[in-house]
Amino acid sequence: MSTKRWQQHSFSGSRASFRIWHYYERIDEYTKRRFVVALFIALILVALTAAAYALVYDKSYYDRIAWTWEYYAPTSTSYNCLGYATGSYYWEWPWSGYPTRDAVNFYLGSRYGYQVCYPPYQPRIITYGTYNNAVEHFSRCLNSTTTRAKWGQLEVMTSYSWDPYYPEPYGSTIERYR
Repeated sequence: MSTKRWQQHSFSGSRASFRIWHYYERIDEYTKRRFVVALFIALILVALTAAAYALVYDKSYYDRIAWTWEYYAPTSTSYNCLGYATGSYYWEWPWSGYPTRDAVNFYLGSRYGYQVCYPPYQPRIITYGTYNNAVEHFSRCLNSTTTRAKWGQLEVMTSYSWDPYYPEPYGSTIERYR
């Protein structure tokens, strides 16, 4: 149960004196806990709503790209999938079209020191492509089941697989780098 009381404070100054009335309320512990729980639930709802409205396109658009995905970060035109995967965070695509596996091996090796890796080693970057070993997409490998990638000019998405994409537009895994 709440108890309420008014308390009067007087202040005097060189020119005038005035009074301020304060309303004090003592809240019991049960009411405080209920308030904290309600605030927590409201924050979760706001966060979920914000994430849902952050998508550029309807959910079905993203479902056609990958079978497993989750929104991670908003869209940006300042970097692409390669810039995100390498951590440079700028638009990085030194090739005129889709590069071959060998061209990517050379670029990642000479610029960043990455080498092709095979199991049981954990990769840091995974490349994807659709035909003739042409690399079309890059992702950052987070752990043994999770990758994160910038989808073109769209958002950054988390996928719970090392091979989450359908044949179009990104394709399947081509190479893994450490």
